[in-house]
Amino acid sequence: MFFAQDIVAKKAGEGSAAYRDRMRLLSLESIENGVRTVYSVSNYDSHTTKDGVPGRHIQANFLTKRILTSFRAIVPRNMYFTELFLDYFRFPSGYAAGTYQRSLFEKVIPALIHEKVLCMSCDIYVPNIPYLKSMLQGMRLRDFLLDIKFLSALENPLFRATFECTSLPPGYLNEDQIKHLDTEAPFMKLNMRQS
Repeated sequence: MFFAQDIVAKKAGEGSAAYRDRMRLLSLESIENGVRTVYSVSNYDSHTTKDGVPGRHIQANFLTKRILTSFRAIVPRNMYFTELFLDYFRFPSGYAAGTYQRSLFEKVIPALIHEKVLCMSCDIYVPNIPYLKSMLQGMRLRDFLLDIKFLSALENPLFRATFECTSLPPGYLNEDQIKHLDTEAPFMKLNMRQS
């Protein structure tokens, strides 16, 4: 996702990822009495750190542990994250397979926990599509046990925030995007614990 600066999102226009993601992330910050401070990570070259909200967007490849360097350049050492949201917008299964690979779950997320970027009890929200479900249910991690809980749509805070976001153009609403997800439990919540 791309937490674009307001001027960047407006210039890109309502149909752009910059606009859509900004509106959804602002909504995520405001739900539940505004208890979240949202940062975004995007691996797209067009979603540069300089175009993001200052100090709140990281342009990096999140499939390698080098992302730690990008996090440390922006996120203070004494700060850690309690939630991680993998986006479900514009994510048919084939695209997700190329974007959310094994290394993210086997190497990168454990490294972020070891380095205290993510807290040990971090809730990781993941779209429930066949590719990810199959991969995650069969995954064995070296230092962690992986707990998977299946969620309804409204149990995912990003889904709720998107639902409450009234400024999204047609075609970019939850009802359009959820069609790719499992009908009974469209999301999974992952938690890692020491093995």
